[in-house]
Amino acid sequence: MTMSLRCPIGALGLMIGAAFGPSAWAQQAAPPASETEKPPITDFAGRLGLPGKIILDSRLRYEHVSQEGLEDGNALTLAGRLGYEIAPIKPLSFLVEMEGVAQLTTDFADTVEFRPGLPVVADPQTLQLNRFQMRYQAPLGLTATIGRQRVIWDDARFVGNVGFRQNEQTFDALYLDWKPDPSLELRYGFLDRINRIFGNDSPVGAFQSNSHIAQLDWKPQPVGAVAAYVLALDFQNSPRNSHLTYGARWSRPFNFGDWRAKLGLEGARQVDFGENLTDFTVHYAKTLASVGRGPIDVTFTGEWLEGDGVRGFETPLATLHAFQGFADLFLVTPADGLRDFNVSMTWKLPNPPIGQAFSLLVRGHSFTDDDGSALFGREFNALARLKMNAWLTLELRSAVFGGLDPRFADKTRVWLAAEANF
Repeated sequence: MTMSLRCPIGALGLMIGAAFGPSAWAQQAAPPASETEKPPITDFAGRLGLPGKIILDSRLRYEHVSQEGLEDGNALTLAGRLGYEIAPIKPLSFLVEMEGVAQLTTDFADTVEFRPGLPVVADPQTLQLNRFQMRYQAPLGLTATIGRQRVIWDDARFVGNVGFRQNEQTFDALYLDWKPDPSLELRYGFLDRINRIFGNDSPVGAFQSNSHIAQLDWKPQPVGAVAAYVLALDFQNSPRNSHLTYGARWSRPFNFGDWRAKLGLEGARQVDFGENLTDFTVHYAKTLASVGRGPIDVTFTGEWLEGDGVRGFETPLATLHAFQGFADLFLVTPADGLRDFNVSMTWKLPNPPIGQAFSLLVRGHSFTDDDGSALFGREFNALARLKMNAWLTLELRSAVFGGLDPRFADKTRVWLAAEANF
């Protein structure tokens, strides 16, 4: 099932930008440039006497990978984004942003250069247009964005920018976001092309798409937050990833004096769609319970991704690194499915001895097939972030996976990063 609408959204965005251009427009703040909201701290454009906002972000990162059966890999990469956003009249804004990734070492396989015997670090060298969009703030809470843009839904479990990798994922899309009141939101996107993290030189660097995504969020009190979503993904150059997914999610926080808690439930169904010629039906379920007091929260999460023996439930547009372990063993769900039970603890220190804020995450995973009969392995993750000041953040991240199934080798990964967001 496809629609006759097959407009070249990226090309239309380029024509719009060429027609209006970044000259002598009113000022408007730039959108965030990474996984988390980070407003620009320095008004470079204002200091130069220019309207609008300059976007300038960079991340220097070292990644070490030790994987059973391969040589150790060491990747030192530098990513940078330079952009500019302007607003010619109050409801309209235009944004253009370039992105580049440079490799300072090459003893790793980057998914584009074939380097036998070395582990994969998916940060290929690239220089490309990252975003090119026009946004219109319409009356009655409606926002319309067209062109190459960043789209992140909730925790990015189904749709995200893969912001952990050096080259982020963006979408050539027409995107509508309607918020008629604080308790109700409707989102819809027509996706013409998905610009993946692998870059322009990769044969899998983009999905040519005729896809539709939509989600309705409703927050009635005291029920909590309810969401219903549908993703009709149809990729001409990737039939395997073409499928229809629909599901629903509920979550609710609770407060008991100094204690806080949260419960969450989610379920989804996925079937073949569009260019996919196979016949399959698989399901997804998630349960979450957390409890916290002061700076500490403990969360218990169970995720179930069904497999039918040929393929498993998959989310090809997600920021997958954040879910089934930092070691990235399960970016593709095994054919016999996946059950992931994990326990995490977060500690946030707002006034550390050094810097402005410190956070620590530790998490343990146990992975089995979808019925729990075969143990794939266990993994331990740790993440420490230190916000030094308004523009500089330091990060240390690690993953240790111990495989208990011949298909999944032991793997250890360590990251050191410095992020600058201006």
